[in-house]
Amino acid sequence: MMKKRRLDLVFYRLPAPVRRRLTRWNMYPLSRVGQVFWICFLLALVFWALTLPFPGTGFATLARVNHAIAKVLADATGIWMVLRWVRQTLLWRVRNRLMVTYLFIGGAPILLLTSLGLIMGYFLSGQFATFLASADLEAEVNRVGVENRVVASHIAHGSAAGKVDLGAVPELRSLQRTRGRQIELFNGGADPVSVMSAESLVDRFTKPAWLDASFRGIVVDHGRLYFRAADTFEISGSHYTLVSSEPLNSAHVASLLNRLGEAQIRTASATDASFTTSDEQVPEQQKERLRNASPQERARMEREISEASQRDLELSTADPVTTGSVPVAANQLDRQLSFLSPIAIVTWESGIKHSGGLLVTTRPSVLYARLFSASTSWADNVRIVLIGTAAFFAFLELFALFIGVRLTRSITHAVSELYEATQRIERGDLQHRIIVRSNDQLAALEGSFNQMSASLDRLLLEQLEKERMQSELQIAQEVQEQLFPRAHSDSEYLELYGVCRPARSVSGDYYDFLQFDDERSGIAVGDISGKGISAALLMATIQSAVRAYEFGREIDGHALAAAGRSSRPYAATMQAVQSPAHVMWLLNRHLYHSTPIEKYATLFLGVYDGSSRRLTYANGGHLPPILVRRDGSVERLTHSGMVIGLFEDVRWEDASVTLAPGDLVVAYSDGVTEPENEFGEFGDERLIAILREHRGRPLEEISAAALDAVTEWIGEGEQPDDVTLVLARARC
Repeated sequence: MMKKRRLDLVFYRLPAPVRRRLTRWNMYPLSRVGQVFWICFLLALVFWALTLPFPGTGFATLARVNHAIAKVLADATGIWMVLRWVRQTLLWRVRNRLMVTYLFIGGAPILLLTSLGLIMGYFLSGQFATFLASADLEAEVNRVGVENRVVASHIAHGSAAGKVDLGAVPELRSLQRTRGRQIELFNGGADPVSVMSAESLVDRFTKPAWLDASFRGIVVDHGRLYFRAADTFEISGSHYTLVSSEPLNSAHVASLLNRLGEAQIRTASATDASFTTSDEQVPEQQKERLRNASPQERARMEREISEASQRDLELSTADPVTTGSVPVAANQLDRQLSFLSPIAIVTWESGIKHSGGLLVTTRPSVLYARLFSASTSWADNVRIVLIGTAAFFAFLELFALFIGVRLTRSITHAVSELYEATQRIERGDLQHRIIVRSNDQLAALEGSFNQMSASLDRLLLEQLEKERMQSELQIAQEVQEQLFPRAHSDSEYLELYGVCRPARSVSGDYYDFLQFDDERSGIAVGDISGKGISAALLMATIQSAVRAYEFGREIDGHALAAAGRSSRPYAATMQAVQSPAHVMWLLNRHLYHSTPIEKYATLFLGVYDGSSRRLTYANGGHLPPILVRRDGSVERLTHSGMVIGLFEDVRWEDASVTLAPGDLVVAYSDGVTEPENEFGEFGDERLIAILREHRGRPLEEISAAALDAVTEWIGEGEQPDDVTLVLARARC
């Protein structure tokens, strides 16, 4: 860890422009490999510089060793960094990756096929060129052999025993003046008995021991190459061997190759310094003897052949024969080509075959002309077809390249547009849109991205609007909480407690406590149709209307002014309290004319007179309140009428009930009894059972027990409706 920190400090001391430039090139040594590379690179430079002032000393030698070690490490880590740079920088763009992919998928096969075609063309051309040269040489060998056989046959049938004279053979008169032909006749011995040559001074050759049958081929004799043919025949019981020989020289080869190009014939020792004797190099006569010999004799003969082959190294060497010249190029593509082919060369004295070399240097135009030398018109047609095919293939390749470039540009352009768009979206520019220029999958992807960005923009606006509405709902909830009275509102004759749990942010249920004077108190419990803001607004309307009417309390402005700030004069100006039914009628007319026709509400209004202990009430379609007597008996305040706000001219009637000390009146909304689970609705019976069980406890505890039971009944599900519970208990 300490070493890494030290390395970081070393490179951190570089000038800021250098560090920025290296970072831009991904060359800044952020990794351990990069740091090792730069350290080894700098050390290699230092050690190299130290070798200059002290050349030839031990210090310079030590510096060169350290330089070599540092250079090897720098090369290894440098190669790793180059590969990483190529992968991270050069191949980061999709365009570069596709180019490399196409290079391997399309370029590599084309390069391989082109290379294979050129290699095949080279070897086929070489095979054809060497075939032409070898065929010409073989034809010359066969010609010499045929002529030698004709002469031998004529001598065998036209000469008497012991009177064979080559000069008397008429067929030799034309041969002795052609190509330096030399003919010798042997009668069993190594020296000829008759010689005929086109030159007065000839190089005599002897008959080797291995020659006892017919022979055709190229031989090397006393450092020179010859075409030679031998035929054996019998005259009057004597065996004769006729040998024809022509020198294989430059002039002779030039006349044979027919302007094929430059040719060079080399012997085996000139082309291969090593020499081994193979089974193919042994003459057929010796092969036959080896097959028929005993094991001891065969070993001796193989040893002799091996020794003879070693001696043959000295005899098989001949100067290379070079002839002809390279033709003039027909065009810039007509390049000079050289081909090497093996040819069989026999050492005359030993009869061992060697692999000589035939090197031909020519041009493709010459080979093409020789290939179609029989039909010039056909060659022209073939050339036209080949040129047309090449042009067609070149057009296809260019067309494929054009299509590939266009497709690549379309792909990389789409990817680049998508990348730029993501960068713009990341910076918060949700209005940016990609211009779609095509009709393919990438264009569909661009269109999807545009839809996504538009959806993001819309969702962001909706989120802002939702947050604004949530804030407004929060304010509305706070305002609504202010509209509800305090949970506890006790008077001298009545205990009051109320609670409302909205299903949403705001509630459509309504309850209120009204205190008229020391003896009279009012209770209002309602349920607005619907939920949410609209129900909450209608609830506020009913609450304000009830407060405005205040059960018929009308204040005279002059009396209020005369009363001053005292509450007693204010109370003196109040008229008698109107009945709940009359107030219900007033509220119905108000809601009918001020709200939509589909909006309505249920409402329970009650006035309790403490002096008479009577509860006078009117019910506009609300759930009947439950009266739980002190002794546990239960009654339902079932007297009811039409809901308010639905019809204009509707009448309600008052009803009354007497409350004994400790009697409990419970008014509630349908959110208390209608919640369901897998066992059905919560129901009135469960609510009544809870009220009877806890009737003697404080009102707050009774309410908590009922609401807890409802919550447990709902379970983990969402509260389906507003829950409102109002309790009133008569005092003693």
